[in-house]
This record gives sequence, C-alpha cells and structure tokens, in this order.
Amino acid sequence: MPSTSHTPEIGKNQAKIHLYQIDFIRALTVLGVIMVHVIFFTNPPNSSDAGAVIMLLHYTREVFLFLTGFVLFYTYPSRSIAWPVFWRRRFRLIAIPYILWTLIYAYISTYPGFGQALPFAHRVLIDLLQGTAWYHLYYLLITMQIYLLFPAFQWLIDRTRRHHRLLFVLSLALELALMLWYQADRAGGGLVGSFMPYRDMAFFSYQLYLLAGALAATHLPKLDEIVKLHRRVVIVAWTLSSLAVLSTYILSREEFHVSPVIASMVFQPIMVPYCLATILLLYSQGSLWAKNVRVGMGQRALAGLSHHSFGLYLIHPLILYAVLGDFDIPLTPYWPILHSALVFSLTLSISYLAVWLIALTPISWYLMGRPGKSTLSFLRPLQWRYHLRLRTRPLSGSRGTE
Repeated sequence: MPSTSHTPEIGKNQAKIHLYQIDFIRALTVLGVIMVHVIFFTNPPNSSDAGAVIMLLHYTREVFLFLTGFVLFYTYPSRSIAWPVFWRRRFRLIAIPYILWTLIYAYISTYPGFGQALPFAHRVLIDLLQGTAWYHLYYLLITMQIYLLFPAFQWLIDRTRRHHRLLFVLSLALELALMLWYQADRAGGGLVGSFMPYRDMAFFSYQLYLLAGALAATHLPKLDEIVKLHRRVVIVAWTLSSLAVLSTYILSREEFHVSPVIASMVFQPIMVPYCLATILLLYSQGSLWAKNVRVGMGQRALAGLSHHSFGLYLIHPLILYAVLGDFDIPLTPYWPILHSALVFSLTLSISYLAVWLIALTPISWYLMGRPGKSTLSFLRPLQWRYHLRLRTRPLSGSRGTE
C-alpha cells in the first residue's frame, strides 16, 4: 500500500489516487458504530461507565459526514458535472437500499408482540420520510440531502476559494451555536423542542464536518503536510479534548445529576472540538499506516471492512437484535465488560459473514448499493493480482459509510 502523504492537488483531468488512509478511517469508524450500539444495549441505562465510553465513541457520525464531504469533493473536484446523471447514479445507489432496509426493519419493529398499532403501510411511509424504521437509518436520509445539495456546496467552495479559512471559522461558530441551541432546550420545550425529534436527520446539524471534509479534499497536500509535521501535536490535542469530554460528562453526572444517556449526548458544544481532533487523529494515523503497511492479514481485513462498511452499517443492528434476543449470555450481572465484548464479537462476525455472502449474490446491488462481487480476499489465500488491483483502483463512491 503506497503512501499518499504527498498526493498532488487533484485537477479536472487528473487520475484519482486511491487514498488508503480513508480506508483506515472508514474501517475503524464502522467498528466504532457497532461498539456504541453494543455497549448501549448490553449495559443498564444508569451505567455511568458505559455512558462515558459511549460519549468517547460518539464521534462516529461526524467522522462519516467528514468522509462523505471528503470523498465527494475528491471524486468531483470540478463543477463541470452533469447533475442529472450525478443525482440519478447517487440516489439509485442509496435510495434502493434505504427503501428495502426500511421495509425490513419496519417489519421487525411491527412484528406481533412489539406493541406497534399503526397499519404497516402507514408505518413504512412515516419511516421512509423520517428515517425512523430503526435507529441508524437516519444517516441515509442525511446522505441523500447532501447529494441533493451537492451542487450548492461545490459552488460555495469554489466561490470562496480565497477565503476558506474564514469559511471554516464561520462554520465552526455556527456548529457551536447549534450545539448550544440544542443543549439549552433538550428538555423539549419551545420552538426547538418541536424540532428536536428531527435534528438527527437534518444535514445542517453536521454542516461543519461536511465542510471540513470538502476543505480537506480541496487542500489535500496541505492537510498531508500538517499531519506529517505535527503528528505529536494532533495526539496531544486529541488527548486534551478527550479529557475535556470526560470532565464534562462527570460534571453533568455529579453536579447536575443528569442521566448517563443525556450526559453522553452527541449534540453538545464540547463534542465539536473533540470530533475535529478525532478526525485529525484518525487521518494522521491512517496516513502513517498507509505509508508503512505491508501485505498481510491485517491489511486485507481492513480493506474488507472499509469496502463493505456500508453493508455492515446497514445490517449490524439486525444481527445485534438477533444476538441479544436469541443468545442466552449469563454474564451481564457479573462481568459487563466481557458481556459487551462477547456480544460485539458475535455481532461483528455474523454481520461480516452475512455481508460477505450477500456480496456474492445479485441482491448485493439492491441491499448494499454494490454489484454482487466480494472483495474480502483475506478469506482466501493471498493473491498478488488482487493486491495490485487494490493498490491502483480509484477512490469510488461518496457515502461516508461506503
């Protein structure tokens, strides 16, 4: 795997260099998503320790939004795009899986005994509009909003090319203001209270991270230079921001007697610098990994995780639901850490196998937005032909979880 720390500025007619640090970030982030959900459902709601860990893992959606902005602007640096073709291709790749997974999860949640009284068709319609068939499908609605508004984002980046620092500062100020606004009315009253149920699925709740990804792709050589020269500074910044997050969590719990679920909410001002520091840390370590990685089990596993992260994101809640419902694991009262680790391992392994099997079939295109061809080569003997193809393929797709 070659280093991309000196990737040139991408022009209109230049070939795209595959950025393996993006694979690194995407793979670790989808693991973080699964871990958040596992910890949440394998620990009691009043567990302070679980809440603290979840709060530290609540960078995942912001990182995925960063990746979405990054990959879009890396793949489409020029404004000379046939927008109807772009929209048709992008919406086809995400809308069909969204509809099918909404049907699957809506059926599960309205299955007899779950307490759902609305007619199934009515429930599906509501879920399609709000992304509420299951707790993770809102992200696909956000992605479709970004695809729809991508021409406006591209116009903004192009027109402010000489003022990108100012643009980032303004976006940062807006994000902090939004977090303060959300946090101030989290009890549910007033105008904000009526909007609260929909804030997770609104793209502007994450506009900073989308913009950060766009600017990172636009100024990629500068970003690579910064993370190379200031790798230790990035680590220190992430450490300090992590301590600040934990301090805020402890303050909320001890002084204001807030529940762990509320104290670990993602929409808090302190999460903004923490998420930005985490993005820089992941990119920095991903660049280092991309420079020094060698062919092996770890490299192929990471490539598989990255390539199928969208499928893993979509299917893992279904597997987790089955694991928690069908497996009797008598560890919770005695060793919650081991319990969570076991459930995580089962959920990840079964989800991985399910995605791999789906990827071998024609339905992969409908369920995961990818053609039915598996590239999980670490399940096969080492093939240099595959490795060489993996090294030279372009960066494809624009979903953060893709």
